[in-house]
Amino acid sequence: MMRITMTSINYLGSNFH
Repeated sequence: MMRITMTSINYLGSNFH
């Protein structure tokens, strides 16, 4: 996966956690 994807998943995960 691309860094943008990893960052998006990490951001969304933290936001919806």
